[in-house]
Amino acid sequence: MNITQCLFFPEQFEKPVVVKFDEPCSSSDGGALLLKGSDQKLDLTGKLSAILVDRRQAKKVRHTFTELIRQRVYGLASGYADANDAARIGNDPVFKMLLDRSPVDGESLSSQATLSRFENSVGAAIRSSSSLTNLRPAFQKRIGLRSSHD
Repeated sequence: MNITQCLFFPEQFEKPVVVKFDEPCSSSDGGALLLKGSDQKLDLTGKLSAILVDRRQAKKVRHTFTELIRQRVYGLASGYADANDAARIGNDPVFKMLLDRSPVDGESLSSQATLSRFENSVGAAIRSSSSLTNLRPAFQKRIGLRSSHD
């Protein structure tokens, strides 16, 4: 489908603005690439995945723990509030690039069911640990932050 629109904003531009919506692999989430850049610099999602324990059966794992964390964190930061949005972003070219996949022919991201199981397993692991407050100092230590109690 080739849709071209020519818009005139005489109060702002002397020339017409031409917008084409004919790119088969486009996304409105390009700003998330900046988020990935920040995450690469700070390695927050990598450090978070190192703290959490992956109790899944290795032979059944299709998406790494780090990929699931990144998909969820980047999705939340991009305005996708819950795991139900996994279907919407699963084949989005920008989200594929965020998880180091080809934007055109890369594997789809994890499904809503996979993300929900992931969130439930992490939540259960945190609840079954001595306390949720133990996670914060461990994470702060891992990323090099000092706690407010130091």
